[in-house]
Amino acid sequence: MRRDGRAFLLCGIGAGSWISSLALRKLRSRSRSVVSCVAILPLVGLPLEPGIPAPAIERQVQTIIDINAPPETVWRSTVEIPEVRPSELKWTFSHNIVGIPRPVDARLAGHGVGSVRHLRWTRGVTFEEVVTGWRQDRYLAWDFRFGPKSIPEAVEGHISVDSDYLKLAGGDYRLDALPGGRTRLTLTTRYVIATPINAYCTWWGQIFLNDFHGTVLNVIRHRAEAEASRLS
Repeated sequence: MRRDGRAFLLCGIGAGSWISSLALRKLRSRSRSVVSCVAILPLVGLPLEPGIPAPAIERQVQTIIDINAPPETVWRSTVEIPEVRPSELKWTFSHNIVGIPRPVDARLAGHGVGSVRHLRWTRGVTFEEVVTGWRQDRYLAWDFRFGPKSIPEAVEGHISVDSDYLKLAGGDYRLDALPGGRTRLTLTTRYVIATPINAYCTWWGQIFLNDFHGTVLNVIRHRAEAEASRLS
């Protein structure tokens, strides 16, 4: 691809991103489908060239929250997250505006490395996290595993997390003890992306994953702090 073509691509994406950020402020009260259309505005500057290279890059999103509960209490609310109630979920752009499925349940089968967490989201999304790292009350790591029916056809057009273009690689929780019987909980998700517009897709990935992380961490915090209060 010539240098001037690459510059045109980057300028188009940049201009579209700026336009979409302004438009989204005006559209929060409108229909979800309209807002979803705004999300693709940055693509207006994308040349229709099938030969544009799509290098694979690895990225990660990390979100941190401090919890007023000790690590052993936080661990119990982290390793399994059963029956997430709608009242426990905070408002997010990704879930309330774009319509990305929300977490519903995370159940653990087994113990230690090799065990499996079974996750359910709204709209029929299901998948597994195969545990690859386990330090009781301190660290939990996993690889994602998706089956042929993990994402229903009605949702797959909007979410593709195990393809040649995007693949969720793995994640982990890290629990660090803080003074005063508190815990710093860090959630990290790693993924590989390979598109002609990696920078733009990474930008959206940061938004979506941070929203998802924040939602899950908020549930964990409220549950762990409630348990710590009962035990005190």
